[in-house]
Amino acid sequence: MMYGVNNGASQSSETNEKTKRYRKTSTWSKTEVQVLIQESEKRPCLWDTSRTDYRDRNIRTKNIQEIALVLNKEVEDINNKWQNLRSQFGAERRKCEARKSGSSLQEVYDSKWEYFQAMKFILPACVSTQGISPLEIEIIDGNTEFDAVTETPLPRTPKRKQNRQDSGTQKEALLSKALSLMQKPVDSEQIFGDYVADKLRRAKGIKKKRFRKAVERLMAELSECGDDDDDDDVPPILLFNDM
Repeated sequence: MMYGVNNGASQSSETNEKTKRYRKTSTWSKTEVQVLIQESEKRPCLWDTSRTDYRDRNIRTKNIQEIALVLNKEVEDINNKWQNLRSQFGAERRKCEARKSGSSLQEVYDSKWEYFQAMKFILPACVSTQGISPLEIEIIDGNTEFDAVTETPLPRTPKRKQNRQDSGTQKEALLSKALSLMQKPVDSEQIFGDYVADKLRRAKGIKKKRFRKAVERLMAELSECGDDDDDDDVPPILLFNDM
C-alpha cells in the first residue's frame, strides 16, 4: 500500500519536473536571447549559407546542441527561437530596403526591433536584388531534419504599375494613329506625289539635283498664280525628260 503511494508521488514529482522544465525552456529572457545571438554568431555554420558546413546536418546539430547546453534549454527550443530571430531580422531588413527605394530621408525606415543591430552579422549572408531575390533559410528541428523557409519577394510598388499602364496607353495610341493613316483612302494627288517622289529617289548625280531644283522652281512659280488663272499661263517645265 505504501509502495503505491510512493509510486504516485514519484509520478507526480516527475510530471511537475517536466512542467517546470517545459516552462523554463519555452520562456526566453532578454539575456538568454542575447546569449543565443552571441553563440550563434560564433558558429557561421548556422547562418552563413555560402559555407559548405551549412549543409552538413551533423555539424549543425552538434553546434545547436552546444548552445542548448550553454543555455540549459532543449534543442527544439534553440531551433525555434533562432528561426524566429532570423525571420524577424529578414522582415525588418526588407522594410528598410523598401523605404530606401524612392523615398526621402525623412521616410527611411529605422528598425525599432531591439535585436536588429545584434543580428546584423548575418546580413552578408542575405542575398538582396532589385527587387528582391529569395533568401532560403534552412532550420534543423528537434528531429534534426531540415525545413526550408523562403522570404516572399517584395510586391511591385503602385508607382511602377502606373508607369507600365502609362507606357501601354501610349503604345496603343501610336498603333491606333498608324492604323488610321494606313486605312486613309488614297486620292489622285497622293498617287502623283508618290510618283514624283519615286522619280526623285531614282535619279542619280547631277540629274537628281536638277530635278529637285526644277520641282522647287515650279512650286514657287505656281504659288504666284491665282486660282482663276488659265492653264495656258502656267510656264511649261519638262521635269521628266530623260529621267
